[in-house]
Amino acid sequence: MRDTSLVALLESRGYHHHPSDHYAWLDIPQGGFEQFVQEMSAHRRRRVRLERRALAEAGVEVNVEPLTQALCPRLGQLDANLLRKYGNPASDEGSARMIGRIAEIMGDDVLVSVARQQGTVIGFGMVLRSRARGVEQWYGHRAGFDYEAQGKLPLYYDVLYYEVLDAAAKEGATVLHAGIGSVDAKLARGCRVSEQRSYLRPLPRTEDTADTLAEHRETSTP
Repeated sequence: MRDTSLVALLESRGYHHHPSDHYAWLDIPQGGFEQFVQEMSAHRRRRVRLERRALAEAGVEVNVEPLTQALCPRLGQLDANLLRKYGNPASDEGSARMIGRIAEIMGDDVLVSVARQQGTVIGFGMVLRSRARGVEQWYGHRAGFDYEAQGKLPLYYDVLYYEVLDAAAKEGATVLHAGIGSVDAKLARGCRVSEQRSYLRPLPRTEDTADTLAEHRETSTP
């Protein structure tokens, strides 16, 4: 709800609204991950260090790299894992085809933050780069995990935030757009959020609309 001019215009023309979700974004510090951590509270900073230590001790390495066709089959499996976990129909093959198509279309403007354990990919996050108006911004697009391999390892933040922040800062990006959902988790990592709204304008009831409704009821009656 940051576009106050549009909000004022809609309300002046009789539109009503209801909250639909919250959109999150994170301003990228020039110093990358280290500056990001230093600006946290001491308690939060200690927790982040422990999370990263746990990954290191488990032999997990996370790197931000180009999306290649060779990665697509495995990333498709992980993407489908996440979708199915939250009740969305998905197939490994379908996800792999879609990710391959993204690689073809986006080229250098798609990157993946990939977590590997003993050479096996166990998690990823995808970001799309925009350089509109000469300003580079990164958009979180999708993610996936091998939940059996992940166990209790804190992969989520490392894959979707910490490594991405470092890479984005080096590229001169200014904002990481984290999108909707998981608001509490995003707020806990320094994101800002804005309420999203759906706007509707009630139409005046006229004789024509009343007749149309009556006709619809008649034709819909079993």
